[in-house]
Amino acid sequence: MQEQSVSADEPVSVIVRLNGDGLLGQFGRDGIASAEAAEQSGVIAEMQAAVQAKIRKIYPALTVGSCYDVLMNGFSCCLPAALLDRVREMPEVAAAELLPEIQVPQMSNAPALS
Repeated sequence: MQEQSVSADEPVSVIVRLNGDGLLGQFGRDGIASAEAAEQSGVIAEMQAAVQAKIRKIYPALTVGSCYDVLMNGFSCCLPAALLDRVREMPEVAAAELLPEIQVPQMSNAPALS
C-alpha cells in the first residue's frame, strides 16, 4: 500500500470515524442481533447522515462510499485533501484519515507459472 500523493484540490478517499462505538463495542457479539442494537443502528445512521450533510455544506460534490456501524461508527467518502482539517475539526468527528492507495496486480503482467 502506498500513501496517496495528491494536490490539495483533488478528491481523495477518506475514512471518517465518528465519536462513539460501533454496535459490537456497545452490545458485544451476543447482543448485536438484539432489538436495541437495531434501534442503535438507526441512531448511528442518522448521526452519519448529519455529518455528511455538514460536509456537503462545505463540499457539495461529496460522494459517500460505505457506511459502517458494526466495528466502528463511520463512513468512507471522497473529498478534497484541503478539507480534511475542516472535517477533523467537526465535534462529531473522532478522526478523518486518507486511505492508502492499494496496488492491485494485473494478471496480464503476472509472471508465467512454470
